[in-house]
Amino acid sequence: MGTVTLSQPIASGLIPTDAKIINAKIGSKTYTLEIARTMQEKAKGLSGRWQMAANHGMIFVFKHKSRPSFTMHGMRFPLDFVWLNYDKVVELTENVARPAKETIIDSSMGITSDHNFDLAIELNAGEIKNSQVKVGDQIIFN
Repeated sequence: MGTVTLSQPIASGLIPTDAKIINAKIGSKTYTLEIARTMQEKAKGLSGRWQMAANHGMIFVFKHKSRPSFTMHGMRFPLDFVWLNYDKVVELTENVARPAKETIIDSSMGITSDHNFDLAIELNAGEIKNSQVKVGDQIIFN
């Protein structure tokens, strides 16, 4: 008989399925995160907004670990990205500028992690530094 290998838990299990927002302790700070689950919510993300409130962000929930890219299409302010494998930070991307108005966005310009992830968090630029979050940190959701 073969050996049964248990896979790691899916991060979507950390986020209640009926929730629209969730609080998360990221580094030394707590953030209120909007949840993007559906393809439409993920495609829109934060695009079209002029700003995001302090201590707020958006979390993107994926059913499988992979490396999807974020194009920043329609973004009007810079962001920090926190890439997670379940509840552990696997990579940080700081101060991603919004594209210039005349830039034609295509998939080759996408922002992604060098590591597979199943959760991605977008915060206002500068929040990675402000929260002192580091690769390897655990994010606490409540």
